[in-house]
Amino acid sequence: TVQQVFEKNNNAIEIVVMGAGIDLEKRLEVVRYVFNTSNTTTVHMKEWETGPAGYVPFINRVLAGLLGDDH
Repeated sequence: TVQQVFEKNNNAIEIVVMGAGIDLEKRLEVVRYVFNTSNTTTVHMKEWETGPAGYVPFINRVLAGLLGDDH
């Protein structure tokens, strides 16, 4: 699926965000594919500790960091 998305968008994907619910081996495959395909895509992997309720705050922190927001 990741490969299809990259190909459909001519490898012009800027950010990849993965939830912790994805099997570790699959997450590692995604990271490997992204890093072998792009020198500019960032990969952000959520931790397990905060569970599904922590997903939106995680995304907000990632976006704030990318946008340079100090809040």
